[in-house]
Amino acid sequence: MSAQDFWNRVRFMVTKNKTTQVEIAKACNISYNTLHGWILKNIYPPVIDAYNIAKTLGVTVDYLMAGKSTEEQKIEVQIKGVKDLLQHAETKLDKMMPTT
Repeated sequence: MSAQDFWNRVRFMVTKNKTTQVEIAKACNISYNTLHGWILKNIYPPVIDAYNIAKTLGVTVDYLMAGKSTEEQKIEVQIKGVKDLLQHAETKLDKMMPTT
């Protein structure tokens, strides 16, 4: 759990949300130079700014700090699990079908 990991997650979410660091800074009422400085120096932002950045990006501070899953990511994992179960069931059913 390093500041570099925090900023890597921020960069990932900026890209995923098709936005820019400039837009994030503006939405969070932070100067771009301040945001850019934190990123370049791998410095954690103050707690309130981390909260605002996370909220603007649609994730939690926990996700930015520790990579903990957001609700959307939890749902994606559940969907993958269901798909895997269905694929497994399909394979078993195919084996049960008589061949002609």
